[in-house]
Amino acid sequence: MANTQVGGIQFLEALNAGTRERLRQRSRICRYALGDFVVREGEAGGEVYVLLSGSCDVLIAGEVVNHIGPNELFGEISALGGGARTATVRAAADTEALEMSAADLRWVLEGDPAVMSALLTTLVQQTRRISDRETAVRDEHRELQAVERGLLPNPALLERSARFSMETRWQPLTYASGDYCDVIGLGPERYLLVVGDVMGHGAKTSLTLATVRGELRGLAERGLPPGEIIQQLDRHLARNGPRDIPITVAVCVIDGEDMSAACSNAGHPQPLLCREGRVQPFSSVHGPLLGYGFGVGRAYGEERLALAAGDRILFFTDGLSEARKGPKLPDDMLGAAGLVMMLEQLCQGGPSEILPPLFQAVDSFRQGYPAQDDATALLVHVN
Repeated sequence: MANTQVGGIQFLEALNAGTRERLRQRSRICRYALGDFVVREGEAGGEVYVLLSGSCDVLIAGEVVNHIGPNELFGEISALGGGARTATVRAAADTEALEMSAADLRWVLEGDPAVMSALLTTLVQQTRRISDRETAVRDEHRELQAVERGLLPNPALLERSARFSMETRWQPLTYASGDYCDVIGLGPERYLLVVGDVMGHGAKTSLTLATVRGELRGLAERGLPPGEIIQQLDRHLARNGPRDIPITVAVCVIDGEDMSAACSNAGHPQPLLCREGRVQPFSSVHGPLLGYGFGVGRAYGEERLALAAGDRILFFTDGLSEARKGPKLPDDMLGAAGLVMMLEQLCQGGPSEILPPLFQAVDSFRQGYPAQDDATALLVHVN
C-alpha cells in the first residue's frame, strides 16, 4: 500500500504493524477513471477514503467547490457522523483510493491518539475552508440584497406632490426576494404604481425580477395605459423571459390632476382601498398571471376609479394575506378577509403610518410560526 498522510503525518506508517495488517486485509484499493464518481451527494455514507494517486473534484449541487489530492482523507464526515454524503467526489484524473469502513476507522482512532489528533487537525482545516466559502457566499448574498433594496421606491419621489404620499415595506424571506415594488413618475401629479411577485426565492427570482422591472420601466416611458403595459410585458416574457416561472403583477396609474386611478391586474392580489374607515377591493379587474403566455393574443382589462382626499390604497404581495399561524390550510391562514380587518382597524385608528403596525399585526397573527414567503407592501395616501 502507498503511504498516505493525514494532517501532515504518514497515516499508514503511523500505525503499528498489527493495525496496519488488519487494514491491509479488510480494506481495498479502488480504481477510478476520469469522470467516475467515488461518492455522490445525498447518498448514505458508510465508507471512508484516502486518495492514493490522481486527483478528485468536490462538488456541491453540481458546482466544483474544492479539490482533493494524494494523501487526503475524505468521506469521514458522513461515515463517522451518520447521515447522507454532504458532497460529490468525482475523479479528475485516473485515480486510486483506499476504501475502508467507518468501523475500521473508528478502531484505528480509538487505538492511536496520534492518528486521532491528526484527523482532528484535518477536520479543523476542512471546517475552516468550508467556513471561508460560506463567508464569501454570505457576502455575495448581502450584496444582492443591498442591490434589491436599492431598487425599492424612493419616498422622496412624492415629497413634492400635493396630492400623494406613500409608505413602502419590504420583508424578504431569504437573501433575495421575488417581490417587486416600484413607483415611476409620469408627469406632474401622475405616477405609475407597480407591485409584483416572481414565484420562488433566491438568485433565480432576482434575475427574473430585474427583467420584469427593466421592461416595465421601458413600457411606462412610452405612456401606455396599465392594461396594455401588462399585455406588452406578457408578450416580452413569453419571448424573452425564463420558462415556467409564474409572475403576478398589479399596475395602477394615479393622476392627482383629475383625481383618478386606472388599474390592471395579472393574477395578483387585488389592491385594497380604505375610504372613510371602510376597506374594499380597489379594483375588480383580474387577468391571467404572467410567465406562461396565457395573456398573449388577449387584452388585459382595465378599470378607472375616482379618488377622494383621505383615501388610502394598499398594494401588497401574498406574503401578507397568506401569512400562517400553523401548517393547516386554510384554517391557519390569515387570508384576504383577515388582512382587510387588520387594515380597517388601523385606518379607523388614524395612525399617520399604516404599514409598520400592519406588518406587526401580521407577525403577531403568526404566533411564532415561521414566515413562508416574502412580504412587500406599497401604501399610497391621497391628500
